[in-house]
Amino acid sequence: MVKATLDRKMAGDIEDKVDLPVFSGASGTSAQPVEAGVSNEPDEADLIFSLPGREWVMGETIAGRLQISPRKEFDATEVRVELVRRERVPRDLGNEHETSMPVKLSDGTRLMPGQNISLLFNIPIPSPVPATFSTSNSTLDWVLKGVLARRLRKDTIVEEKIIIYNGRQR
Repeated sequence: MVKATLDRKMAGDIEDKVDLPVFSGASGTSAQPVEAGVSNEPDEADLIFSLPGREWVMGETIAGRLQISPRKEFDATEVRVELVRRERVPRDLGNEHETSMPVKLSDGTRLMPGQNISLLFNIPIPSPVPATFSTSNSTLDWVLKGVLARRLRKDTIVEEKIIIYNGRQR
């Protein structure tokens, strides 16, 4: 965004803002298949994403697999994957925004040790959305988040950073 302010003495300032899109093309350098992620509760369950790569373009669909390997017996109220957008502007404390787009993969289920589960998911990337970027003043990150939701307990999650671009380089 570009913001212009006319500072007037003894009168109210006049200002205007205009959104300024930043265009970047996917390089293809992060397009190899990957299995990644570390569970926040490794004693409870291992969670791993299997993805065709780490970069996508707005409007595409992220197709992947969430692999669950329980270490203990417990109930999950649901299993979901979320596409999360995190914006941070560190110079203004508290100026952090997070937007999540969840996709439910399974209703409540009992998980048992040795019972490995593999769930396919498809998450469409909305368009238009801001592309991944990082400057000295702000960042915008995209994260895939796998969640084993649990009643009266902390959720077991896995997160993996991904990169979203405006288009493909030619």
